[in-house]
Amino acid sequence: MANFGRAIVNVGSFKSATKSTLDKNGNQSIYLTPLAGKFPKNRNVIAGTVAKDLKLEIGKNYVVQITEGKANEYGRQFNFLNLGEHLMTVEGFKMEEMLGEVKEISVEDVVREDVTSDVVNTAVN
Repeated sequence: MANFGRAIVNVGSFKSATKSTLDKNGNQSIYLTPLAGKFPKNRNVIAGTVAKDLKLEIGKNYVVQITEGKANEYGRQFNFLNLGEHLMTVEGFKMEEMLGEVKEISVEDVVREDVTSDVVNTAVN
């Protein structure tokens, strides 16, 4: 399982022209825009109920921990843990500096192991 580490994300509402954006519980799905750190490429949409459980609010920035979970019938799964709201403060900017620029990592190139700087250098598209 890959451990992507921490990332800073902005939460937005997910809108689709082809399908409903409400999950089976009627909660609005969200779209995560990575701002800093490592993030699995094309894994930006989270079901509304999961977002609600994580206490992710649209329009806010958060520090999240990302790990790969067990694959299911839909394919590889990723777990997000909300580590707290990212505030635009001196401490917040230090966190961004520590995590570095956004690195969207192609999950097809990552074998189920920790994502290291060597893997990032070869897997970033």
